Amino acid sequence: MRLIIFILFLTSNVACVFSQTEKESIDSTRSQFKWINEQTDFTIAELNNEDYLEHMSDNGGQLKGYFKNDTRRV
Repeated sequence: MRLIIFILFLTSNVACVFSQTEKESIDSTRSQFKWINEQTDFTIAELNNEDYLEHMSDNGGQLKGYFKNDTRRV
């Protein structure tokens, strides 16, 4: 009997879960994307694949780091 009550309790609380809606998620992503695109004062450091990989990849590779005031931002 306790098991049945416990299962009913768990399944009834599934509807009470709070999450981010799709619109909030899209709006948040768009605002972050807009902020990133508006930034113009980043210092960009680029590394080729031989600088940071032990084994070379077939198509090559590149790593970009964006810095602002000596702090990595993106």
